Amino acid sequence: MQQMFFMDATTPVDALIRWAQENPIDLSLDDVRMAGTPASSGEIFSPQLLPYDEWVATTPVAEEDERGLFEAGALHMVDDETFKELLSSASQYSVEGVLVDANGHPIDPNAQRVAVSSPDEVPQDGIIGVRLDPDGYAIVDVNLHEYKNRLGEKVENLVIILPQSIDGIPVVRLAGSAFSARLVNGIGVRLVVTPDSVAHIRRDAFAPLAVNDIFISRSVQVIEPQEFNAKTATVRADHISFHVDPRNPAFASHEGSLYTRDGKELMFQAFPYPQELVLPEGLERVAAGAFVRNTPGPEIVRCPSSLSRVDSKPTPDRLWNPETMWVCADGSDIERMLNSRRPITLSPRFVRDDEGFFYDITPEGEAHLARSPRACGRVALPESVEGHPLVHIREGALPKRLTGLVIPPSVRSIGPNNLCTGLEELVLPDGIREIDESNFRSRKLAGTVRIPTSLVNIGRGCFENALCRFEACGVTVQVSPNLQLSCFIGDAGDPVPGDPEHDGIPFDFAAYDEYLTSSHHVPDRLGAILLRVQNPYRMSAQAQSSLLAWLRQNEEKAMERIGRIGDPQLLDRLCEMEFITEETIDRQAEALRRLHRTDAVLFLMDYRQKHFGAAKQESVRSRFAL
Repeated sequence: MQQMFFMDATTPVDALIRWAQENPIDLSLDDVRMAGTPASSGEIFSPQLLPYDEWVATTPVAEEDERGLFEAGALHMVDDETFKELLSSASQYSVEGVLVDANGHPIDPNAQRVAVSSPDEVPQDGIIGVRLDPDGYAIVDVNLHEYKNRLGEKVENLVIILPQSIDGIPVVRLAGSAFSARLVNGIGVRLVVTPDSVAHIRRDAFAPLAVNDIFISRSVQVIEPQEFNAKTATVRADHISFHVDPRNPAFASHEGSLYTRDGKELMFQAFPYPQELVLPEGLERVAAGAFVRNTPGPEIVRCPSSLSRVDSKPTPDRLWNPETMWVCADGSDIERMLNSRRPITLSPRFVRDDEGFFYDITPEGEAHLARSPRACGRVALPESVEGHPLVHIREGALPKRLTGLVIPPSVRSIGPNNLCTGLEELVLPDGIREIDESNFRSRKLAGTVRIPTSLVNIGRGCFENALCRFEACGVTVQVSPNLQLSCFIGDAGDPVPGDPEHDGIPFDFAAYDEYLTSSHHVPDRLGAILLRVQNPYRMSAQAQSSLLAWLRQNEEKAMERIGRIGDPQLLDRLCEMEFITEETIDRQAEALRRLHRTDAVLFLMDYRQKHFGAAKQESVRSRFAL
């Protein structure tokens, strides 16, 4: 039987390919496993798991050779050095004073051992599973684990030469399960050579392999997408390249990348990627699976004017790294296509500063922040970039690990998904008008975020769990950590003087008042309610009654918190709401006095004197007497 599998770490890949082409492999039916037939109409075909083989001792053990549990355990009673010597000697024998291995081959004790197998020492029948289709055989599985078990050592730099025929019938297809992950995981493959009979390579046939080089023969007419995934690979390939027979009429390779013969479609981009990838002029389409998933993508991809289509979804684990930027000509087809799927796109006029921030310059002369470096603490963005005013922060342009951000007055809008989950300090400028959805979702913001009057559009999911104060009305709110309960309403429009319903504040106060008393997602309900009642802007009578009822149900806790706050304005509002009454004013004053809030105690005593008919006291000392 001709050898389809062997290890070779030194022979050049081109030489291995030539040797494989000059020595095609023809197998008999006894050399392969029949894995089934194609599905008939209405049937569902899927490869079945290999049958479970119960372990049975194949070598009889003589009675005098049996060992008990004591001897097995005794090995662990010796010191580590002796134990290692026993293990190393188990696979080595001495024949007439010469050290040999288990197969009788001499061992040079001074030579470095390299895992290279001889093609004739491992039986390879039954490793390949095939299926008979109407036009020929299809390879449906290659069991590299079985080859490893027969070899008895680690398999690396493996060369796989697939057969071209079985009993004279050509192998015409590689099924999608040809290299199933369960049969190839943990094995490093150096080269796979397809025979001159294969015409069709199904989707992801090669994808589970940790392979470095793949040779496409002249007969291959169809190659479906091969989506390699570095996350699921148990052996990391240091590179992945395709080689194509120059006589193939459908495909061609250039520097390891796989293209259609006319150069209009990129099937696979050679891995690893350069920092800046320049796609060739004349390329019209990038196929699905052209890039290895879950690997650092190129920082910049420069698109030719001819490119009009990219077939893979723009998610972090598929076509591109979310930080990869695509440079496209203004108004080009690929720019419109990519913008509809929201990766990072740049014009050829983009600017990169010394700190690693990327700014795109629009045809109108405005600067947009497109991407920031990952590792940055506190950032103060510039008002202009090379003379162009910075007016917009694009989607996802700010890093998650940002701790402090100062936005200049020139910025008018911020795109969505600038999460900044580690943000502790945020300064919003006067003049900013729009903050899109899911921005600044940090639970670490210190103090209160000032919302300027000019900011009339805030999307849902912004300022998660933060305190926000609206300059237009003076109300401070505690934003819900639950995105479904966000009370930001988006665009509130420009304020209309004298019209409270069109005040330009992008917040639903009625929904917020209901949220404070009914939701289970209020982290500090008492604090939020006290902040709300302190400024009842656009608060209905029903909402005020609900908040007052909740405060009365939690009277002791409320009085203690009010004592810690000690704000006379809050006390005045609580007296107006009749939470503090003639019956409770003494207890509230006592809570304030325990916390040494002298000004607040004086306010309550004055209020008591004016509203509850208390006798006028002669001195400040007596006014503290309760």
